[in-house]
Amino acid sequence: SKNAGRWAKKRKRPETESPESDTAECAAALTEATAAAAEEASEWTEAKLYSAAQDYLLGPEKLALCEYPEAAGAPLEAGSAEAVASLLDAATPGKLPSLDEAVKILEHVPASTGGFIEALPVREGRACQAMVAIDCEMCLTTAGLSELARVSVVDPGGAVLLDELVKPRNPIADYRSKYSGITAELLDPVTTRLEQVQAALLGLLDRGTVLAGHSLENDLRALRMAHGRVLDTALVYGSSRGPTYKPALRHLAQEHLGQTIQASTDGHSSVEDARSTMELAVLKCKRGKDFGLLSTGKASGDAARSFFSTLPSALRTVLIGDKTTVKRHCGASILQRSIVEDGATVLRRVASETAGGWHSIVARVCWERHCASAAAGGEGSGDEG
Repeated sequence: SKNAGRWAKKRKRPETESPESDTAECAAALTEATAAAAEEASEWTEAKLYSAAQDYLLGPEKLALCEYPEAAGAPLEAGSAEAVASLLDAATPGKLPSLDEAVKILEHVPASTGGFIEALPVREGRACQAMVAIDCEMCLTTAGLSELARVSVVDPGGAVLLDELVKPRNPIADYRSKYSGITAELLDPVTTRLEQVQAALLGLLDRGTVLAGHSLENDLRALRMAHGRVLDTALVYGSSRGPTYKPALRHLAQEHLGQTIQASTDGHSSVEDARSTMELAVLKCKRGKDFGLLSTGKASGDAARSFFSTLPSALRTVLIGDKTTVKRHCGASILQRSIVEDGATVLRRVASETAGGWHSIVARVCWERHCASAAAGGEGSGDEG
């Protein structure tokens, strides 16, 4: 954004200026923008991120409306916190507690409404994660329940804190492999039970921890866990279909992160989904409440079509984005005279097109905004970007 002004000025290429100089100037601008982004990232300490995340936590009414397990904040009995801490410390470092150890730990933790456990209260001197993202994969069991089959937890930097396959309590009726990525071959040798995962989570979290997730109510129900501090990316971002719809995680990742996720024919990866969810949560905290909000896709599509309709028909457009998004928001006619590229290759393509005599404008098309971020014109073109 700092460089938008410099590219929005009219400029003519002198006769002695070559397409290579345009490419070099573009590269210099990108280097400058990358350095600015790195500087911004260094300013976002864990404390600052945690503070910013408070603005996006779901309140009690919203948690209830979205059918989150109720976190009652039940107090622990005298000595329970110390007993749990002692049992967690006694477990082998870097490994899940054994089933026997987990059962002993959970005996000291009061169950919330519906039998869901809660994290321990914030306690001075006890180091827990300030913010994590959680994603789970579930299988349908013969009891008619979606039971936990895999859980992944990552920190704001994307480091994996927990990633475990879990054996459901009841026999499996449907592995849902197309979505879960879980198969009989994966799960048959697994002995880890839900209680062990719950005990491990008690060691990572407390009631002050911010849990980020995408429609996290489903994951918490599979974990049989209630939590009162939730940042749900399915609710803080908008959907192109309208305000009553939740956006799909894969769409948010594509539009705001430039990532393609959930594309494997072998099913989803809970680690990949948890990392994308965390990146979206962090991005929301950095960009503010208005970032990523969109009530309908029609307005954004009309805005894009209006913008591109003003361009001369001879102007070749290089669009940064996927073809589905471009076609949805710009129309097939614009797509026919456009080149769709990703950020990694667009500079080379612009240089090639310019050398071939095309006037090129580089634009990023997404659900949130539509802008021309750079322009490179031929001799005497004077085109604005």
